[in-house]
Amino acid sequence: MAAQLHWESDPENPRTIALLALAQFRSGNVAEGFILYKRLSGSSRQLFGLDHIFASVSSRDAADRELEEAYKTGHRSAYMSAAKHLQIVNRRDPDDPYSVRTLAWVYLEKLHNPQAAYNTLRHIAYQSWADLELRKLYAIACFRTDRRREAEVLLRQVHNEDPTDNWISSNLGRVLSFAHAYRQAETVYDTILRVEPTNLDARLGLAEVAALSGRKTEAIHEYQKLRAEHPDNSDANARLGWLQLGRRELFEATRSFEDAILVAPGREEMRSEVNE
Repeated sequence: MAAQLHWESDPENPRTIALLALAQFRSGNVAEGFILYKRLSGSSRQLFGLDHIFASVSSRDAADRELEEAYKTGHRSAYMSAAKHLQIVNRRDPDDPYSVRTLAWVYLEKLHNPQAAYNTLRHIAYQSWADLELRKLYAIACFRTDRRREAEVLLRQVHNEDPTDNWISSNLGRVLSFAHAYRQAETVYDTILRVEPTNLDARLGLAEVAALSGRKTEAIHEYQKLRAEHPDNSDANARLGWLQLGRRELFEATRSFEDAILVAPGREEMRSEVNE
């Protein structure tokens, strides 16, 4: 509002133009911000930090376009390109919650690189404790990088704050499963399925509980059923592959790992099993 008043009284003042450009960029009006940005001299852009901000906004805008393309096509290359743009934003403004959350989510769910997600989040998660969505991502990153004690504490906290988030609930179930708390894990998954009977994460979780608690034949049958229903799901193939490998069913395990890599090329932990 103050910048708008200054604009009306002195529309050529560089400071006023810079403030209005900044307001436009921060509110997502990139085109309007760019028009104002172009009106400033190079020295004024540097003086008011507009070059830095414009570069970050441009990278974020490019990332949004790549993500939109990725959502449509599912191509890994589009997610990788989006991640590169978000990395630029994150380097220029490491406290920007949008770029941090989005980059971490892409690493976790699309590029299957939990260590990169953890590295992105670890410096900001506890500083931004009020940001529940960021803490959710950090909890998942901790779990997937084998920081299970910290993950369990965090997942219980965010689950209590938002018990309707089935993604968090299913990951809490996995943490409990690996802690051999099978009954608790089953209760978590059953609660999800009562609300959403087709939830894939919960069904995968129950199969995993069966495998970890020694009911491996039951688990294999369930994974095979889930793979048939969801051939594009890498987790069903990967977890089936590990069970088959443990039973020395090498041909079947190789096929399962290859199918998992086909739909999720970033899962490097399975490439070594296929190559061996």
